[in-house]
Amino acid sequence: MAWKSWRIPRLALVTLAFSGAAFAWEAEAPYMATAHGHRFSLVTAQQNGCSVLVRLYFVAPDKAYAADSPARNYYRFASRVRFKEGKSIQTRIFANREPGSRVYAEIYDTAPEGCWAKTEQKFQGVDIEACRGHGCRPPPFQ
Repeated sequence: MAWKSWRIPRLALVTLAFSGAAFAWEAEAPYMATAHGHRFSLVTAQQNGCSVLVRLYFVAPDKAYAADSPARNYYRFASRVRFKEGKSIQTRIFANREPGSRVYAEIYDTAPEGCWAKTEQKFQGVDIEACRGHGCRPPPFQ
């Protein structure tokens, strides 16, 4: 009988250790930003190991993609997602070619920066820069 009472607590400790290893944080925050008429409204982040999956939700307006100027109906964006703990993720430049609801997603690896994604992060803000045209480059963040 003593063997069974020893085994139950040990199994409970092993279960707790494995469930703790599976912890991953997620965050979501509404915000308002407009760039060339595109309305950005929500940012989400999901941690997996040293990586963070960031999603930016936005709406591209119909009038920005008028049929009379298809060569200019191309917008490029860059974003910087800032966290309260002083860390940030700057996305690659991403493009949009048509109106409607959109989601941009990017995975950012924090391993080269000490794997800071393993510590839960809270949003501080989101910065958006944009430009119009195939050859354009969004201005750098200040």
